[in-house]
Amino acid sequence: MGRDLFRPPDPLPVSEWAARFFHVDKTSRSPGLYDPTTTPLINAILDEYPDPNLTQIVLRASAQSSKTQPKSTAGPG
Repeated sequence: MGRDLFRPPDPLPVSEWAARFFHVDKTSRSPGLYDPTTTPLINAILDEYPDPNLTQIVLRASAQSSKTQPKSTAGPG
């Protein structure tokens, strides 16, 4: 048990991390803890962010379709 306390947690896909820890701001249509079932297509985009070979993500989407929150969830880039 002792050494397990200092072991880093297992890595999570970004979408799973967001579902557990990311709070959507109150200006959203669905404020509060991020719900991956609200915009399921965004999960695949979130999970691509950590890929070290990825240099660009291009989206073609309508206005107000969950594009700002994934960017802020995944961090700088």
